[in-house]
Amino acid sequence: MLKGEGIAHKAEVGAVALGLTSPPEVLAAAAKMPTDRFLVEKMITGGVAELLVGVIQDPAHGFALTLAAGGTLTALLQDSVCLLIPASRDSVLQALTRLKMHKVMTGYRGADAADIPATLAAVDVIQAYVLANATCVEGAEVNPLI
Repeated sequence: MLKGEGIAHKAEVGAVALGLTSPPEVLAAAAKMPTDRFLVEKMITGGVAELLVGVIQDPAHGFALTLAAGGTLTALLQDSVCLLIPASRDSVLQALTRLKMHKVMTGYRGADAADIPATLAAVDVIQAYVLANATCVEGAEVNPLI
């Protein structure tokens, strides 16, 4: 997968290319994108759900953690919850249950369920990174966390 960097809604402006299998395909896709900075990622398929896990620094409150429907559903569903960090695993789990995406994550209509303990561990790592680097980090985001 190739993503153009520095662009907020990459898919909408042609800054995401999927299923690339060779260097010439990557170069051709990059030539069509409206940027000169790129990120090459391994494409993950078969995920249960995509989440956004983001942290921003709020001058009045410190760091705020956002959990939301991720990927292309972020803007569409506007499904998010916010917590101040550090947030306990129990608080994060409770926040996840308030998302519309929670039904998908728990195996909606017999589908596979997401690995909730792994999701909580990923959120723990993101929080720990931000807190350990609080003097030089303004925010961090993983979107999508699959």
